[in-house]
Amino acid sequence: MIYSTSNCFKYCICLLLFCFSIPANADESSEMNFKTYTALADEYYEKGDYPTAQQYYSKALECVRNIAKPNSVELITGLGNLGSVFHTQGMIGKALVYYSEAVDVCRKVNDTVELSINLANKSQCLFLLGYYNDALIQMREALEIEKKLGNEEGQSINLNAIGKIYEKWGRLPEAIDFYNQALEIDRRHNKPSRIAIRLSGIGSAYTSLGEFTKALQFQNEALDIELKLGNKEKIALRQERLGKTYQQMGSYNTAQDFFLKALKAFKELSLDNAVANTMLLLARNYGFKGNLNEAVRYYQECLLKAQGLDLRPIMLSAHQELAEILYRQGNHRTAFEHMKASIAIEDSLFNAESLRQINEFREVYESEKKEKENQLLLKDIELKKKNQRLALVSVAGLLIITFILFILYRVKSITLKQNKLLQKNEQDLMIAQITKKEIEAKRLEDQIFAEQQINRLQAEKYAIGLEFKNMKLANTTLCLMNKNEILRDVIDKLKSVNNQDQLDQVLKFIRANTDTDQSWNRFKLDFEQTHPGFFDRLYNKFGNLSESDTRLCAYLLIGLSSKETARLMNVTLDAVNKNRQRLRKKLNLKAETDLAEVLKNI
Repeated sequence: MIYSTSNCFKYCICLLLFCFSIPANADESSEMNFKTYTALADEYYEKGDYPTAQQYYSKALECVRNIAKPNSVELITGLGNLGSVFHTQGMIGKALVYYSEAVDVCRKVNDTVELSINLANKSQCLFLLGYYNDALIQMREALEIEKKLGNEEGQSINLNAIGKIYEKWGRLPEAIDFYNQALEIDRRHNKPSRIAIRLSGIGSAYTSLGEFTKALQFQNEALDIELKLGNKEKIALRQERLGKTYQQMGSYNTAQDFFLKALKAFKELSLDNAVANTMLLLARNYGFKGNLNEAVRYYQECLLKAQGLDLRPIMLSAHQELAEILYRQGNHRTAFEHMKASIAIEDSLFNAESLRQINEFREVYESEKKEKENQLLLKDIELKKKNQRLALVSVAGLLIITFILFILYRVKSITLKQNKLLQKNEQDLMIAQITKKEIEAKRLEDQIFAEQQINRLQAEKYAIGLEFKNMKLANTTLCLMNKNEILRDVIDKLKSVNNQDQLDQVLKFIRANTDTDQSWNRFKLDFEQTHPGFFDRLYNKFGNLSESDTRLCAYLLIGLSSKETARLMNVTLDAVNKNRQRLRKKLNLKAETDLAEVLKNI
């Protein structure tokens, strides 16, 4: 591993301080060890070795806790460092515990600057865990502190975070207002990178509102800033966000171009998480375009990448969407396998996460317990040495001092045990509350998903049934029409028969069966069964329609052509076209408006 000269020097100094520092007493020793452990942890944190950094931050915090009267600044720093390293590793529940304790210490010593920082960090953890209301309360308090301190940059960060919370809630106008407040501050201080972030957030909110013109305006402005700054990763992120907007607009080709640009950049930067997510978006986009083979290919590549990184949320979406496409292609067996895989991943998400958090908390508790036992053991050894030195001076003094120290030791030990038990109970309660809320959120999400699937299936069933009934009605009508035409041809041929009496009887019978009005009435009854209440709604909305107009509307609704309509109404094709034009005028329709679509919406 290669280090810079300054880093090597700093690392060596830390080791020298740790190995050769000889403090005068136990409190000075703990304070020196705190600084040494913190410096070592900072080194590992900068290198990206977060587990090792976590170990040293834990040792540094333990050193502060062992001081009789700990320095509040060091205690807050130690708690904040541990919260930060857990946060970076994605251990949000544990980070929340340390940030919460740091907030409590800040309140006790009235350290408003650190209080604002730790409130903001605590709010971010609550947001990631889905406790949006609690996150908003913490972030608002942090914002008020930054306003009192006059720190506008801190205000900008907090306003943007509050905007995210409101966007997550779906309260988009309020989210846009907070984003704009943050944007105004960043423009005033000329912070291009932050300005791009704020613009992107505003664009995202407008996309959710369906105001795509505004969304594209803000997102393009954010992209232009990132292009000037030359940050390749952020440029790709902005391109991906633009792709999502175009996808929601239905501009799938444009969305595809942006997704491909972003994917190329993420691959060059070796950002595998982003590569997997962009592949998912591309696969979904090809599905919207109807290019199912290409969609299947990208879903499969996305699954390979996500499985290698254990990105289960992406794997879940890819399995579900791929199963749906394969089912549409008739590949039911493979679709079923993907659906089974998605269900297994969905079930494991909560179980694995809960087990991981429980194990992490258990490791922390056991590690802290061992550290405390070691510290107590060291103190006991040091006390015995002092007693031996004091025995040379005076036996009586030794007895008195030993007795006093023993009493103090017992009181401190009992106090430590009580505090540890109380802290453990509080943390167990917090874990239980977090787990309960996660279960409730998961159950609600599953219920909403099930309802959406049921509604979709019912809508598809209704559409298919209506199409079938219209087809049946049209076929019945055409059969009647063909019957009438055949009977007319028979009439024409019978006119040449010489027996007039028999001819009149046959003609009378045929005319009785070719009654156009009777055919219309029969058609009208069948039509009402398929489209109940259509004629009533038509008359209520357009009272100036004639019987001929009504019949034309019915034939158009079931999809008959102009030629078929002319045969049914016993008129010429030109007459039908003229009747359609007169009907459009009565309905006050513009030239570009589809008459059939208007009738379907009545």
